Amino acid sequence: MEKGSVVKVRQGMPEHEPGESLVDLLGSLLREMAGLVRDEIALAKSEFRDRFRVYRAAITITAIGALFCLLASMAGVAATILALAPIIGAVWASVVVAVLLGAVSIFLFMEGMKQFRR
Repeated sequence: MEKGSVVKVRQGMPEHEPGESLVDLLGSLLREMAGLVRDEIALAKSEFRDRFRVYRAAITITAIGALFCLLASMAGVAATILALAPIIGAVWASVVVAVLLGAVSIFLFMEGMKQFRR
């Protein structure tokens, strides 16, 4: 190697000047590392924004689906009450449906709590 030649360690790395001191080299290294950290943070933010957009759309569609499911359930409850009303009366039909729904909800709640305790 000739005296005064420039050595490249890797492609894309800054070139080392023969007269640079260790302090200059460390300062250059710190600047490069700071730039790399900034670039990585910017990349992470960009990826997070992209994923958030996808998840936001999925959450919105799921929430609308859940709302329609709730509406369908309410219509089913009303239809059950209307079907029982001629047989046992509207008030008793409402009471029977409410008690049955309450029993199912209590059962499901208790089963869910058992899952949390595991």
